[in-house]
Amino acid sequence: MTILARQLTYLTAAPNKVVKILEKLGIELDTEVDFPPNCVDIYLPDYHVGVEVDGPNHSKIKDEERDYTLLNIYQLPIFHIPVEWIANPSYWVGDLIKVIESYKYSKDERWEFCKMRTPWL
Repeated sequence: MTILARQLTYLTAAPNKVVKILEKLGIELDTEVDFPPNCVDIYLPDYHVGVEVDGPNHSKIKDEERDYTLLNIYQLPIFHIPVEWIANPSYWVGDLIKVIESYKYSKDERWEFCKMRTPWL
């Protein structure tokens, strides 16, 4: 297997590991959800929050621009997990739980703002 193939396999596997962990926690989710012009790795509909797994191809500046767009167009906050943290959920699960708990009370209001823009959801 080439280095590129190994990297692609690893980067594809990382969001899947996050999905498995979130499913074990009983968190409903969808993967690869379109919020044009972007796509979110993992969408948590009960909280109207997105989760992104940040690999080496992520750029802080581009991610900030993307997050700004998602928040302003769709009222969708994004939680980022560095790919190197995936293997150790204790690095990120607690913070994710805090974030989704803090957003759950505004979910309905944020969803009302967004639902006309996302008829596929």
